[in-house]
Amino acid sequence: MQKADEGKQGKGEVVDLMAALNASVKAAEESRGEDGEDATVHEMRPSKKTTRKTTTKKTATSKSTASRKRRRRRRQRRRRRPRSGAVPPDPGQPLPRIEPMLASPGLLPSAAVEDLYAFEVKQDGQRAMIYLPGDGTIRVRARGGTDITAAYPELRPLAEGFGGRPAVLDGEIVALDEHSRSDFERLQQRMGLAGSPAKAARMAGRVPAHLMLFDVVHLGGQLLTKLPYAERRGLLENLQLAGPAWSTPAAIMGHGAQVWEMVHDAGLEGLIAKRVTSRYEAGVRSKSWVKIKVHRLADVVIGGWVPGRGRLTGLPGAVLVGERHDGRLHYAGSVGTGWSQAERTRLAALLKVAASDACPFAQVPPVTGARWVLPRLVGEVRYTSRTRAGRLRHPSWHRLRPDLAPDDLT
Repeated sequence: MQKADEGKQGKGEVVDLMAALNASVKAAEESRGEDGEDATVHEMRPSKKTTRKTTTKKTATSKSTASRKRRRRRRQRRRRRPRSGAVPPDPGQPLPRIEPMLASPGLLPSAAVEDLYAFEVKQDGQRAMIYLPGDGTIRVRARGGTDITAAYPELRPLAEGFGGRPAVLDGEIVALDEHSRSDFERLQQRMGLAGSPAKAARMAGRVPAHLMLFDVVHLGGQLLTKLPYAERRGLLENLQLAGPAWSTPAAIMGHGAQVWEMVHDAGLEGLIAKRVTSRYEAGVRSKSWVKIKVHRLADVVIGGWVPGRGRLTGLPGAVLVGERHDGRLHYAGSVGTGWSQAERTRLAALLKVAASDACPFAQVPPVTGARWVLPRLVGEVRYTSRTRAGRLRHPSWHRLRPDLAPDDLT
């Protein structure tokens, strides 16, 4: 099986990060006198207890009754309809359509239960289901089922080298930045080109896409959705899928705090924690998969606001914030979440006092209905990452900073 610390598992800093962590975890376990097994999921499954049960002799009648019950259960299972997320194939189509399993937002599992989870780097890209019929062709479908194969021509060689065994794989298509981290803003240049194959081919040379694979849900004619994650992961790694535009990044069993620290320090988006016993719940946002985003903090200056609507009438729906560079206030984004009703009411009073007719930003933000204020209120916001222009991505309000003045942020 392919190990998380093997260099051939993929390319880029994301894979190297997890491989380095896997090596450090292994070394730490060996230093404590543990067995030193590799920390990838497929080699650290909980062992099954080998208990023995004594059985009594059964009469011929009881055996016959048990046999009839088994046959009845088999017939019932065959009559059951498939799960809502798995659609039976159309006539002539060998592979079933399978909707992706989705993760629920949550917190990092505690040390007491972290050994029940495998941790993967959260990618910032486009979710994709990969259909490989085994005849040298490939079909790529987006999360909603749209055929996006033509948008990513660099993935075609995956089918050519896969062999004759049909499969359905789950993964994320990303575009890597100069630090080999997934960059959604770069990927947006590739998205939406399924109807323009010629342009997609040109863009593939300028902004290459890379497929990060993390699950296999159908293989060799067998639906694998009822298998536990640990077994599916082992099957995926046995496929040894590593190529110029695809890879299988490592998954680490347990050690959640260590993984989190490395992901945070590397500037990655976050983690996905997956229960090793979880089945693949097609089309379901499941609590068995937990997404934990890295949130960073920034001190910003409020330069304007946009009135709310509906229940927020008379209150700020969002504030327009900026950061000081070279003595000027540069627009950093719009923040519209994170407040309680009481906090919005308090902020509305402060904004009313600071009202101004002049825009305080170096360049007027393209925001309809903006109202300006004197740039003297400082706040702290959470965000996940920044755009190439320096804007905050997914910002949310954290708190006012009355202890800071705008000049303190230079």
